[in-house]
Amino acid sequence: MRRLLLVFLAFVNAACFDYRERVVFNANFSGYVQINYTVPVYPEENRSLIAFLPASEEAIREKYERFLNGDRLRLSGILIDYFEKGPDDLDGDSTQIPADSVAVYGDPTLLRRFARVRYQIFFDEPETLELVLPGRVVVQREGRRLRIDRSFPISKLDPDNLSRVVEAYHRMSVRSLEKHSMRFSYVFPEYFDSQSNRVDTVVAGERTFELPLARTITDPGRDLETDPGQPARSNIEWNVRLIANPRPRTDDTE
Repeated sequence: MRRLLLVFLAFVNAACFDYRERVVFNANFSGYVQINYTVPVYPEENRSLIAFLPASEEAIREKYERFLNGDRLRLSGILIDYFEKGPDDLDGDSTQIPADSVAVYGDPTLLRRFARVRYQIFFDEPETLELVLPGRVVVQREGRRLRIDRSFPISKLDPDNLSRVVEAYHRMSVRSLEKHSMRFSYVFPEYFDSQSNRVDTVVAGERTFELPLARTITDPGRDLETDPGQPARSNIEWNVRLIANPRPRTDDTE
């Protein structure tokens, strides 16, 4: 468990981890998801260190295989670019890593090779988004109304109770995570109505929620944005409600 924790903390400290997800809805709530992310891979294997974010076309297809066989989803546009980063390119201050960390963490060549991954998932029914989007996802549709609830866990790491090695990685990770985020966007026809429980970035036909990764391990213990006086929470909640208004009629007559 300790080694797995170190792997995670070293990953978020070293990697340029910026997950981008864009869900595009048609007028009937069908559509597609555009997913972009960067993950570290095992040297010479091109296999992702993060199990739920695959780094090869075979692994991506395997992840969604049982849904693809049922024609519930369709994969398209898989693009993968492998690259390497040297020690000078990594985020954070490596001078603060304890000297004995390699013995605990393991292979020092890890977190040097990465994969940029991009692909699309087409869907006919919005409920299938529960199968493919990260976090806890609940999709409810009633007539022309659609509601999508997302929940993202908050880590409860307590630096006061961590070993010296893990504490150092934790400290570096907090600093590094301030530079990175996960971005989730919903795109829909401009004549739709939309609401959210958060102060999203809103433009015509699009809502975007930016989740700074630092909040996933340094959240003050409650959701200050929506419940400043409430007890501690273990998740960050986001929901969006869409109403599919009829397409406006255009009058071409003079």
